[in-house]
Amino acid sequence: MLRTLPRIALTLAVGAGALVGHAVLPAGHAAGPPRAEAACRIVTIDGERKCMSRPQFCSPRHQSDYRRHGFRCVRDKHGRYRLRERS
Repeated sequence: MLRTLPRIALTLAVGAGALVGHAVLPAGHAAGPPRAEAACRIVTIDGERKCMSRPQFCSPRHQSDYRRHGFRCVRDKHGRYRLRERS
């Protein structure tokens, strides 16, 4: 009986901490790691949803789609195409 008492106390303390942690979160926000959407824009390129940010690789044939979403596809000094913010 004496050995189970500390386990019960620990279990109750952990459970109470979990309840308090959920009460602190603002309404409408889910707990968990930050989402990647904060660093990119979800756009539709060639009929597919993509997470776009610079300096991702791009294809010049989708230039009109990139421009619609505020990007442009330009060749870098190594000959690869990369996204840039449209200015």
